Amino acid sequence: MILVHLWLKGNLHLMKISFPTLLFILVIYLSPLMGIAKDVNVLDYGAINDGKTLTTKALQSAIDAAGNAGGGTVTLPPGTYYTGTIYLRNNTYLNIQGGATILGSTNIADYPLQTSRWESPNNLRHLVCTQNTHHVGIVGTGTIDGNGPAFWEPIQPMPDWIVGKPIRIPRYVEFTNCTDVLIRDITLTNAPEWTLHLFGCQRVTVDNIRIENHLFGPNNDGIDISGCQDVRISNCYIKTCDDGICLKTLPENKACERITVNNCIIETSCAALKIGNESYHDFRQITFSNCVVSRSSRAIGIYAEDGGDVEDVVISNIVLDNNAPLILNRPIHISNFRKGTKAGIISHILLQNIICRTNGRVLITAEPGSIIRDVSIAGLRITYPFIEDPYTISDSARSAQYSPRNKNARKQRAAIVAEGVEQLTIKDLRVEWPTVPVPEAWRQPVKIENGWKYRTIRPNYDRPQACTFQVLWGNNLKDADLHLDGVTSSNAKLKPYTLENSTYRLVK
Repeated sequence: MILVHLWLKGNLHLMKISFPTLLFILVIYLSPLMGIAKDVNVLDYGAINDGKTLTTKALQSAIDAAGNAGGGTVTLPPGTYYTGTIYLRNNTYLNIQGGATILGSTNIADYPLQTSRWESPNNLRHLVCTQNTHHVGIVGTGTIDGNGPAFWEPIQPMPDWIVGKPIRIPRYVEFTNCTDVLIRDITLTNAPEWTLHLFGCQRVTVDNIRIENHLFGPNNDGIDISGCQDVRISNCYIKTCDDGICLKTLPENKACERITVNNCIIETSCAALKIGNESYHDFRQITFSNCVVSRSSRAIGIYAEDGGDVEDVVISNIVLDNNAPLILNRPIHISNFRKGTKAGIISHILLQNIICRTNGRVLITAEPGSIIRDVSIAGLRITYPFIEDPYTISDSARSAQYSPRNKNARKQRAAIVAEGVEQLTIKDLRVEWPTVPVPEAWRQPVKIENGWKYRTIRPNYDRPQACTFQVLWGNNLKDADLHLDGVTSSNAKLKPYTLENSTYRLVK
């Protein structure tokens, strides 16, 4: 306004109205615009940052002040802000400065019930949330701490799945039906259940955030993307129990479309990069690239179960290990089976340049009547520090995420197991079998099954191979193109592949 004032004062000779009159007109017309960017400090609204005093009302007052002014930045200076649910507003960004922490209250009464969508109306609570807003987000190098253990039953000796209390905070940071969302640089930790949930959002950027949760926390997903479009996730570090980054389509969603994930480091006890299980609508135009995954029971998972299709997916440049204290680990798992009346289709899947260390198998299965079509695996390197025998434990496995309708396939002893796949292509494959004692780091003394309170197993590591593996077992494959030159079974006397009821072209 100072520059406008000086310009006008110097050019009044060109105008036919007086300067005071013109300045009055400009103030009248520009004053609404002058309030668009209101930057507020929560301390100016009475927020207390001692980590003990509940300060929800003051935080909300600061956010509302920025929102009512047309938008702006709400800054939390260093300190700990003990709070219940707070709601973000249009054109408003929460700036949690370095050294500042939003700490969730341990009192469930401080978290009002939200409008229910697809889950129990008695348990939909959040710490930070917003609905139907635009140009909204969370930035800064500070922390949001969900105080998760306050909502868990007592922790048992590890490894064991921690149990959440019946009433808890299931989605502690959630954006619902929002557009132009920015989440950058923050740390999210101690999630009571899911950590960051994007539900029905459009044009989302998640960049350089850090998620640190307990590796056996109850249903501790890292980032869940439910029915969103145009989402970019990059440069994130995620340590959590359940799915690291998971795409879903829930009953009240639309399709998940144009999603890209890259340059992330993920440590998880379950699935790291995942599409499904919830798949009521379609998934398309998705990429996962340039990521490192550790400790994951299933590093890459694609699941169609509820009628939605999965198509046009590229997963590339992934380095992973399956050194999780779970049984039946899988570096790559693609599964299609029908829960309801409609079967989805998985098609046009490209996996390339993947290096994995595992004790399990690549598992690709479609139940009879379901379709997996056009899956290409190129540039896969598999190293086995230890081979777990799936045959002895697969029949009794109860996890719904373990190809439940392909009982014969899921117990086969091979590095790659495929059943019911059309146009499967495998090329540039290398497998390194164990020949030396099992490395100490891979000697998990106790292993548990995926799912709560299923069973525990104490493996025998006297031999690096609990059984011998073929390179490939396939059944009901159609028009497969298999380049298996230079790969051998873990025992030279064993044929590298078994193919049943299949049509294929074999290149040696």
